[in-house]
Amino acid sequence: MIPGLHPLMDDLRYSLRHPMVRAGIVTGIAALGMLVIMAAALWWPVRSEVNTLRDEIDATRRQAVERLYGAQLAQMYGRTQEQIVVLETKLNTQTVQVSLLNHLSQLAKKHRVRILSESYEEGKPQTGYAPLYHEITLQGTYPRVRRFLLDLGTLPTLSLVQEAALSRSGNSGRSIKAQLRIVTYRKVGEIAAPSG
Repeated sequence: MIPGLHPLMDDLRYSLRHPMVRAGIVTGIAALGMLVIMAAALWWPVRSEVNTLRDEIDATRRQAVERLYGAQLAQMYGRTQEQIVVLETKLNTQTVQVSLLNHLSQLAKKHRVRILSESYEEGKPQTGYAPLYHEITLQGTYPRVRRFLLDLGTLPTLSLVQEAALSRSGNSGRSIKAQLRIVTYRKVGEIAAPSG
């Protein structure tokens, strides 16, 4: 045993025999029990309120996300509707080779790209649409040819690049040659009969 601890233990045993010390210990234990009960009584409702607030925050957050998603979906739907109208208009455009040649020439002039050669071929109608194929060879700088390709969507027809091959043109290195296969879709009933 630790030296000097023995007299302390003796004093403690003697003190525990005194009725006031026993009453103090019982009172202390009772007070501690009351403190635990009161803390539990206060803690339980606060915990319930915190859980309720968390649930309300989660529900509000879910509603906000759903509203945001709904708004984004409505915007996408509106843009899609607009694009459908544009596509329908482009498909209903009466396009003959001459008008398409005119549109492509204007586009080439706008972007300062030279058309070296072009040929056209009528495709077989499929599922209500008749394709018109164009083989076009362009010459210009890369940025100009790129702008030409990006601007194909502004034509009044539904014209899409089906194939593209780019190569250097000449020794300068700045000029490129672009061989394009463009297909223009038209509704079968909208194709004008050739005159003559």
